[in-house]
Amino acid sequence: MLLLLSLGAAAQKTSGCARWCPPKSTCVNATACRCSPGYISSFGEIFTSILESCDDINECGPSSTVSCGKFADCQNTEGSHYCTCIPGYELASGARTFRNESENTCQGKN
Repeated sequence: MLLLLSLGAAAQKTSGCARWCPPKSTCVNATACRCSPGYISSFGEIFTSILESCDDINECGPSSTVSCGKFADCQNTEGSHYCTCIPGYELASGARTFRNESENTCQGKN
């Protein structure tokens, strides 16, 4: 295992990009990775630990900054989210989903 880690470090130096970045992340440089949008590691957006992973952010969770607005619900998805009008309401545009409160035109069905 030590040999594998040594070879990995040598490969990183020649490529200028960390080859060990986990799924749902991209390389920042030879020693750091960045989680893709919608994901975060326990060390934050950018990290340098080979043991780190990127986990889904629950955009609809209690401490979220996402607001779908009045008469709407938030639906978390892997790496993202969307909003829908609650039963009995629909978007004025006829669309089924939207991303945030500023796009909310949920109105009562006729």
